[in-house]
Amino acid sequence: MLHFFRRYLSAFKFWKYVITLPLYYLNSMLPAFILYCGIWIAEHALDFYKVIFFMVLAAFLYLILGKIAVYHQSILYYSIHQAGKNLKIDLIKTMMKNREIQVDSSILLNDAEKIEENLFLGGIELIEQILFYLLAFGIISYLNIWIALFLSLLSFFIAVINIKSRKKGMFYQMQNSEQLKEQLTLLEQTEHGYETILMYQQQENMQKEFHNCAQKLYITQSQLKWNQENISIITAVFFMCSFLVYMFGGNFFMTIGVLTYSQIMLIAQMSNYLFKPIQKIMPAWFQVQSVQKITEKLQHILENTDSADSCLNAETLQTSDPKLQMKQQLLLKLDSFSLHQKEILKSLSLSIKKGEKVLLLGSNGCGKSTLLKYLLGYYGYQKDSLFIDNTDCSSLPWNITASVFSSVDQNFFLLPGSVKENIGCFQNRSNQTQAIQEALSLCDLKEIEDREDISSLSGGQKQRVAIARAIASRRSIMVLDEAFSAVDAKHHFDIEQKLLQIPDLTLIEVVHQIAIENYWLFDKVIFMNQGSIVRFGTPQQLIKEPFIQNLWENPRGEKANETEKSSDKNHLASYHQSAYSN
Repeated sequence: MLHFFRRYLSAFKFWKYVITLPLYYLNSMLPAFILYCGIWIAEHALDFYKVIFFMVLAAFLYLILGKIAVYHQSILYYSIHQAGKNLKIDLIKTMMKNREIQVDSSILLNDAEKIEENLFLGGIELIEQILFYLLAFGIISYLNIWIALFLSLLSFFIAVINIKSRKKGMFYQMQNSEQLKEQLTLLEQTEHGYETILMYQQQENMQKEFHNCAQKLYITQSQLKWNQENISIITAVFFMCSFLVYMFGGNFFMTIGVLTYSQIMLIAQMSNYLFKPIQKIMPAWFQVQSVQKITEKLQHILENTDSADSCLNAETLQTSDPKLQMKQQLLLKLDSFSLHQKEILKSLSLSIKKGEKVLLLGSNGCGKSTLLKYLLGYYGYQKDSLFIDNTDCSSLPWNITASVFSSVDQNFFLLPGSVKENIGCFQNRSNQTQAIQEALSLCDLKEIEDREDISSLSGGQKQRVAIARAIASRRSIMVLDEAFSAVDAKHHFDIEQKLLQIPDLTLIEVVHQIAIENYWLFDKVIFMNQGSIVRFGTPQQLIKEPFIQNLWENPRGEKANETEKSSDKNHLASYHQSAYSN
């Protein structure tokens, strides 16, 4: 954690901070020194002009040091914010490099916020308060070592009590969070299942359950509040003890002539700077400790150069040919592929010719989506594992291989803007106009092509926009992973059928249901199980396989019967897009 702390405080304005820190401490202790000087002046009965000079000097120092203290704080917060920003940038770069940008990436960025608040800010607060404590102890020791040792002993007891009480408080806080979560979950379940509760007359049982949750929450919150009050009471008792120490001890040392009255008042003021840092040191320490696991997790991510254990990182490789197109075939040979020390894909061999339409089937968790992501280069490539024509993709930068593919999945992403802008990827090139219009027509989006607010579309319309964007890009290979999950049955049938009839488009599609008419338009059907290809053939060869029987449905969403299973695909109207034949 110390290494992580040092790593991101390199952006710290170190010298400015170090120079202003003593002045910041002086500003904090200025009231104590002004009081001391005021009593000293009264003791020595200085003349009027000296008193005026002292007052002017005190006012000047108060203003100047106040400004410096504000500047010091601004340096501190700017540096911490910059360190947090650098951490987030590194996380995003690492996730992009490892192709791990996912829905839960927001959790990592939230963790980075916690690191900024608790480790960076808490760590600096901890260091500052420890130095503040040592400075106060040094001043009191200079005046009287015995009083300093006794006050330090009292502050030590306060620290011990704070540690124990705060550990107990953290336990109560955790219980409180769990009880709140349980209560909210129960309320959510009650809201969603209200009709069922009424139907089966379970109102009384639900009321009892809610009452039990509320009672547990009340007890936990009471314990948490009492613990907080207990800390305040004990701290107040020790403050009283410290007052007695410097009152009686100071009186004793003043009687024997060791201390003056002004020095006793200075000790009284400085004792605050012994106890206040102790009260801040403990929370700061717990702040730093609270993010230890998060720090280890993020450090592991940042040190992990590639999330795909067995892949080469081609991010920095160079190529003399910036363009890559599939003219003949795609060839995949993969012995084994692992993610996070777990084997996902094994013994895969696949050849897809230009223009072929491939249907990829398999149960949930069999590796279909991982295979598609591997083809798209999200995890990098193993050496000699993927060839487009005769080009080894592991020897190319990822953006070059990515230019061959267009893809749509269930978690599609649309940029803020209009329908047309999303389909054209915000590029106003003249040669794109025809491609955009063809995509709009194919996906039946003509009526909403001028819609400015993409967020106002339905889920199905948004998914059709994502499909249209993939079509308009005119890439060699289109990869669809449940790309019609939000699209209605009619549009699913029509768009899929038109895509399957584009001659030069190479299509790889994962579906769980498909219209029987469209099934016959595929050239190859692949069935996966436990990370391997277990069946491979044409639609006609695999027609009687068990995994095919429950796959079909007609455009109306009804199960197809045996009389509908015709293998003749010449009855379909031809639909050819000239864009893919160029």
